Amino acid sequence: MSSKFSSTVKFASLPIHVNSLKSLNEVFGYEAASAAQSKYLPQLLDKSQPDAFIKASTGSGKTLGFLLPVIEMLVGDQNASSAKKSVVAKGASVNTTTPAIANAAATNKRTSAIKKASVEAATVSKKPATSTSTKATKASATVATLAKKASTKKIVESATTITDVVAKKTPAKKKVVANVDVVAKKTPAEKKSAAAKKKSPAKGGDVAANKSVQAIILSPSREIALQTMTEAKKLTKFHPSITTACVIGGTSESKDKKLVSATPPSILIATPGRLEKLMQALPERFAGVRVVVLDEADRLLDQGFLRTLRKLLTALPKAKRMILVTATVPEEVKGIAKDFMRADYKYIDTVESNAQDQQQITQYFSEVDPRTTHAALHAELSARAKGDYKILVFLPSKRLVDFFAALFKAVYKMDVLKLHGDMPQSARTRSADAFRAKVKQIMFATDAAGRGVDFPGVTCVVQVGVVDTVVYKQRIGRTGRGGRTGESVIILGTDERKVLEALQKVNKISPVAKGNSSANNSAKKSPALKLTDALQKQAKYAYLSTLGAYKSEVALLKWNSKQLFDAITERFIAMGMAPVDTKDAKFKKLLKKLGISL
Repeated sequence: MSSKFSSTVKFASLPIHVNSLKSLNEVFGYEAASAAQSKYLPQLLDKSQPDAFIKASTGSGKTLGFLLPVIEMLVGDQNASSAKKSVVAKGASVNTTTPAIANAAATNKRTSAIKKASVEAATVSKKPATSTSTKATKASATVATLAKKASTKKIVESATTITDVVAKKTPAKKKVVANVDVVAKKTPAEKKSAAAKKKSPAKGGDVAANKSVQAIILSPSREIALQTMTEAKKLTKFHPSITTACVIGGTSESKDKKLVSATPPSILIATPGRLEKLMQALPERFAGVRVVVLDEADRLLDQGFLRTLRKLLTALPKAKRMILVTATVPEEVKGIAKDFMRADYKYIDTVESNAQDQQQITQYFSEVDPRTTHAALHAELSARAKGDYKILVFLPSKRLVDFFAALFKAVYKMDVLKLHGDMPQSARTRSADAFRAKVKQIMFATDAAGRGVDFPGVTCVVQVGVVDTVVYKQRIGRTGRGGRTGESVIILGTDERKVLEALQKVNKISPVAKGNSSANNSAKKSPALKLTDALQKQAKYAYLSTLGAYKSEVALLKWNSKQLFDAITERFIAMGMAPVDTKDAKFKKLLKKLGISL
């Protein structure tokens, strides 16, 4: 981890279990928290286990930042303290009588006393009937009293078993058992309390860990969920008792149900839709949830999950702990915090402390003739695909990703990957894994690969077309991570000047370096493309989806419907798409559906 990215707060100085420290050091190679993590980890690791509302940018180490407190909460303060005491400096005096050893000794002592009393009960039962009843009653009472004092359920069960075995060998069976029952009989108040617990077991931890999921982490996308799962497995490598699982859409629902039903994982990472289905089918497996994390809360709400989130949070135990992580704070996120978090929750803003991270990114823009956008992209990629490059290209729509991926392979002979939300989950995973694992890769994507997804070693982020300032920052955050340097380039048509002006108000974006001016020149000289029938079909789908994507940004662009139609049509005709018939009834219907009138 770069010294610029890390803080002076060492993980070893925080109340963290020795096995967690081992993972941080040996698996991740970290000794100190990031600048952003140092702002909230001390509070999240506090014994009071407060609810927390954290504002944190991508690339600040937030995934590790919320996983660590969750794991420490599950491990338990007592275990963490005991483990740390066992690690002492060489030559230091060590008290070998640990709490665990002391408890074991006390347990053995109580067990011996119970056995002794039980033997006395058995001996008494063999004497004449005149004295058997009184002495047996005393011996049985002794057994019951010792059992009641036993600190664990196992001791109580042991006492009952011993008494039963003795009773089977004597005529005084019913009387001995009856006397024990009388001594152990619950008061009306105790019965009422037990009944209440049985009826409502979901009070944050009342349910046995092996009967319920203990922690839930909600992710806005499948890629982020899978990435969080990877981090969780690494962090729990030396915590064999803590299990993790990931349940997302696009995979087998029946397998997920079997998994959660058979042996509920300690930590369940999920997307909202799949979690909702599992909670409906297996409510008892979520009765003991102790902590819930909303990762990328603003994105969860942006994607229309507000109603689902409220439904899920209402159904989960009221005593649960809440940790909410977000890059922005819209009113909907504030509403979730107000309605589902404790009134004394901690609000921690780390964005200012994380501002240095994007200073690691050199930002450029390339303003080109709108008809040469595709050629400008090819020229920029050719100029930057050197050494161990890894370039992530963001496009405005899913169908445009499909079309450009096919176009660049067929026409420009570039082997590129693609990633968007409509791809089958298996294909999405393959693309993400390939891009994550190797260098010399280019991937075209929508914002499915935007905020929250970590692709190590991205050297450059390229954006094509309209984008607002918030999404722009989220996208460039895929590079320059972990203290490393990175570059970003946005390619805009000259008719998208308003977009550039808005971006430059809050970002330091310079024109592409003079050495890259050849990119624009080659774009201007690019001949018209000849598309195959298959590419023509993809071009038509991409054209319509791009019209829709730009329609949602006309306020930023300051375009009317006619300007929108002309600008996008001109771009696609230049790429080789066959001209559209504006008089065609079906085409008019599609434009009307998109809200575009000519």
